[in-house]
Amino acid sequence: MGEHRPQFQASMSSSPKFVCSVPARLANSTYEILLDSGSTISSISSEIAETLGLPISAAAPIRVLFGDNKEVYYSQHRVYCTFSLAHTTFHHPFYVLPRQLFPLTLGTDWFIQSKAQLHFDSCTLVIPNVPPISIFTTEKQLSDQVNTQVNFESTTTTQSAIQQLLQSFPQLFQKSAHPS
Repeated sequence: MGEHRPQFQASMSSSPKFVCSVPARLANSTYEILLDSGSTISSISSEIAETLGLPISAAAPIRVLFGDNKEVYYSQHRVYCTFSLAHTTFHHPFYVLPRQLFPLTLGTDWFIQSKAQLHFDSCTLVIPNVPPISIFTTEKQLSDQVNTQVNFESTTTTQSAIQQLLQSFPQLFQKSAHPS
């Protein structure tokens, strides 16, 4: 097997405040896709590649380290996918990954190929000869997409753990009396 070139992808950050995303048309469906200028590659979830029936081909093996520095995947499969943004069609290679938050992630390779730019001041994606496209999904919208129940359970568990600490060690959490 060939050498694994390290690639980085930030799409799996554990608690994103904002993510840059846009709707895109793939086949006859619309998907929200991640715009990740911090990712060196573009990727597609294996589930979507299979659902769309995209032919998978062998590619140079890569190691993908997600933005949380915990999740590492290896991929040696790639698909070529045609998708549309704002009525403009793009054809681009995507590494197939077993899991990601969004069906597709457009990385730096796509930004360079398409000459696209993220304009954070106006919250737009700017591509030559295409009207600016509005970007950004808030943390609340993202959590609704992923799984609200998991976020709620995590908060409840954290609150319960804090209450147990307060009860177990009251001497550590007493208000100190300051002389006036």
